[in-house]
Amino acid sequence: MSASPRPPARQPWPLWPIALAVAVSIAGYTYVRLAHAKPTKPHEPYADNLRRSESAKLKAAGWTHAEIAFEAVVELPATDTPINATTAGPAAVEELRRLSPETWHLPIEYTFVAAAAQLPSGAEATVHFQAELDQARAHLVAFDGFRKGSELVVLPRWEPYPAELTPRRPRTSGRFTIPAALLAPGRCRVTLPALKQSSQWLIEVVPAANP
Repeated sequence: MSASPRPPARQPWPLWPIALAVAVSIAGYTYVRLAHAKPTKPHEPYADNLRRSESAKLKAAGWTHAEIAFEAVVELPATDTPINATTAGPAAVEELRRLSPETWHLPIEYTFVAAAAQLPSGAEATVHFQAELDQARAHLVAFDGFRKGSELVVLPRWEPYPAELTPRRPRTSGRFTIPAALLAPGRCRVTLPALKQSSQWLIEVVPAANP
């Protein structure tokens, strides 16, 4: 009796369609993720609650807050406004410090400040400055302004430098713009708190003349 013929050997499936399908799936997922990802910062419940709590305390104590835009510049103008250096800030600064839940990060001192002494009602106030920093591990990104009565306190806002971009000289210069919402008609004392010496000057907001 003759043996039955052996069945032909099965050919293995080629791997390249599988690899192609995996690559297409990964590329599609990556595209959808990047296309629909939100560019804003992720939701931080604890930080959001902390900011709301601080805002409520400041408002209850009579403080008005506004963000102040900052721009880094090198050239500094001349100034004829009397800028006073003081080691003791007004009582309003200490009150604001007590209401703030976070530790203030302040420069050593402001070595140069140029600002207008008088402004018309509704105008913004541009302030040029140069500051010596404690360490060159952070850079200024903005300021926060806090107004209560005739006192206006301006605090810097920082972000850390990447290690490879840390400057050699811990010094920064630029200008910030105080919005008109913080400059009510009348005389206002502006304070830039610092570790060594704070800087202060007076701004008088004059009502616009009737045509």
